[in-house]
Amino acid sequence: MNRPQAEFRQLCLDIVEQLCGLPLALRVIGASLYGREIPSWEDKLCILKNSLDKSISVALKKIEVESILLNMGEETRLYVNPETFKRMRKLKFLKIHSNSTAAGGSKVCIVDDFDYLPPLRYLHWEAYTLKSLPTKFETNVLVELNLPDSSVETLWNGSQLIFF
Repeated sequence: MNRPQAEFRQLCLDIVEQLCGLPLALRVIGASLYGREIPSWEDKLCILKNSLDKSISVALKKIEVESILLNMGEETRLYVNPETFKRMRKLKFLKIHSNSTAAGGSKVCIVDDFDYLPPLRYLHWEAYTLKSLPTKFETNVLVELNLPDSSVETLWNGSQLIFF
């Protein structure tokens, strides 16, 4: 699986945190840093830390996301930090269409241990790359689960309460 190079990993996570995970901001900053060396990344992170108005940052962190629909393009690759889901307590709908191919693999790469998903009502994740779902995934409100072309061998490790 493709992951950020080790020396860039923490810088990536810090930049995502500074930008509050906003997709457009991440795309713009990511494009400006593509192919650059670590000092450029560190300079950009310093600028973000010093210039992003803290009241904006606080307000953005309070936004509660209820649904996510990702339709990944052919050339797009997304690196997901599982910690992001821990801040999305209100998330109910998650659909990831990865447009993957056997040769190209999944377009959505999980960059760390994936141990939590909020209590979703709908989960559709194409080409999910892990062998099981997170152990901390409450399924009592789950209405539909679709994992086409996934690597799942067991739904989750350990026991899980299922309500019918």
